[in-house]
Amino acid sequence: DYDDDDPAGPKPSELYGRHTWRIENFSKEKKREMKSEPFEAGGYKWYILVYPQGCDVSNHLSLFLCVANHDKLLPGWSHFAQFTIAVGNMDPKKIKYSDTLHRFWKKEHDWGWKKFMELSKIQDGFLVDDVLEIIAQVQVIREKVDRPFRCLDRPYRRELLRVYTTNIEQIYRRFIEERRNKLTKLIEDKIRWSR
Repeated sequence: DYDDDDPAGPKPSELYGRHTWRIENFSKEKKREMKSEPFEAGGYKWYILVYPQGCDVSNHLSLFLCVANHDKLLPGWSHFAQFTIAVGNMDPKKIKYSDTLHRFWKKEHDWGWKKFMELSKIQDGFLVDDVLEIIAQVQVIREKVDRPFRCLDRPYRRELLRVYTTNIEQIYRRFIEERRNKLTKLIEDKIRWSR
């Protein structure tokens, strides 16, 4: 394990990269697949792969992160990466994002989401002047995969934790609501039977 401040190993910020890809005239796009310009994170080159009409699925935008020069890497190469792909929106609160942790290697040099979002939803603020903005954040991980967050670039780690905290809060609220409804029903049934 290396620490955030360990002078011997690379800093998490050195293993982190961010790339914004703006696809113009998106609604008129006829290509089956499109690739972004390569960008660097953690000493590797990456690109975003988009299927404007879906990859093996219909009515969905498909998005993937790919290792750009995978065919030129040494045999047996593999590396873990925590990454987020987001599609921007005019309303910053409505940004659509997905994140995951994946071990990239020869047979799995691309990873992502076939059903990233429904095409019908893209018109709801995701296109600005017919430009679709896709943002990728990639953090290559050089430590135990079961403890990924310690080695993340600090601002990216904060962003992920904020996202997860919101999700956990929603799950907790749903759980409480379901329990409350069950208890209310039990109490009502008991009152009914005791009459």
